Amino acid sequence: MTRQFSENSFSISSDAVFWQGLKVRDTADIDYVDCKSFVAADAVAVPGFENWHIHGEPLLWYNKDKTAAFVNRRFLSKLRVVDLISLNGQLIAGTVEPDLLQEWPCEKIIDFLLLSGLVRTFVHSHAELQLIESVSGKIHRENYDACHFIYTNEEIRSDYKFRIEIDTQSGKITVASL
Repeated sequence: MTRQFSENSFSISSDAVFWQGLKVRDTADIDYVDCKSFVAADAVAVPGFENWHIHGEPLLWYNKDKTAAFVNRRFLSKLRVVDLISLNGQLIAGTVEPDLLQEWPCEKIIDFLLLSGLVRTFVHSHAELQLIESVSGKIHRENYDACHFIYTNEEIRSDYKFRIEIDTQSGKITVASL
């Protein structure tokens, strides 16, 4: 999966995020994803993320019975799932480890966070995002305008704005509502 830009716009749907394949009671209760070392014998690929790996190690996988998802601690740590719909203010979402910062540009790391659902952009169906600004430097920052959709008897749209920052020296990931 990569961004499918049309003038810096893209859509993220519920069939593409990590929690879609989990066998859990309520995916809305997922507040964090455990970071651990990858062991191939204990892992099941997350559909759509089979090719998101570095040197043969995936960034994201399920345990054998698909009751938990894990992120490779070699690449990301202290990771929490950020719900942008309810976020008011900013929070530290985790840390990008040096191995990942050396391998991938910050834009690709943010793609992974958004497309995987580790930064949750919608509650029900899908979200449409538009990249408004991308600034690189010691702090890589991306600002977005977004809209998430809920369907009851009618389509309900909810607009919001957010920012994701990665400190390229410490690896700190900060997510903020705007």
